[in-house]
Amino acid sequence: MKIQDVGQKQPPFDVAVPLGEHLISTGQFRKYVDPFATAKPTHVLTFALLPSPDPFTEPAVAYSCSCGINGYTNSKKGTAHKAPIFHCGGPVLCDDATADAYVKAFKAFSRAKDEPQPAQPKKVFFANVGR
Repeated sequence: MKIQDVGQKQPPFDVAVPLGEHLISTGQFRKYVDPFATAKPTHVLTFALLPSPDPFTEPAVAYSCSCGINGYTNSKKGTAHKAPIFHCGGPVLCDDATADAYVKAFKAFSRAKDEPQPAQPKKVFFANVGR
């Protein structure tokens, strides 16, 4: 248990729980609460899948913060779901549902990209014929 004197003249220190409870009961000490450990995030970051619009563009993971900032991350290797977003206090990874959807979409993109495209007929211009 971590305690600190009521006047906060000394830094907090660790003591055994029975001793800490006794010292707190004297009124000269209080239980120390780390202000950084209890800080709650002020902004909420949400993630969504941006599907591939065509066979040549990879899918992406989009993010949006409650502060108004939004963007996306993509990858040629299929690792966009593992890229941390550094915004509003620290790195945040996308949620599992979005990561699973991204992996499935990237696999579909890879298969579609690797499939042979149908042959396009050659365009023949008749303006140069017979010269």
